Amino acid sequence: MLRQAGLIYAARDPLDARWVQYSVDEKALAELRVWLMAFLDPTRIKPRLPECGPRIAAGRRRWAGQAGNSAADAEATVETRSPANRPIEAAQQEER
Repeated sequence: MLRQAGLIYAARDPLDARWVQYSVDEKALAELRVWLMAFLDPTRIKPRLPECGPRIAAGRRRWAGQAGNSAADAEATVETRSPANRPIEAAQQEER
């Protein structure tokens, strides 16, 4: 695999083909190191807001705690927006 990636050279011994001699391609290894350092640079990682998990659930609880909002309203909002609940949403509208 390393040979296919161009990171090492392999050559059979001219006197005994059972032996394989390997050497590192230092230039290719240096290029890979530069690329990896740029790819893994922590300054490339931007902050983002979570889309699920306990922080989102906590946000629903905060929303429910505001005047005029109930916990049931918060749960209903989340449940009806779920793609899995689209048939339920359609049935509820037919009942109305």
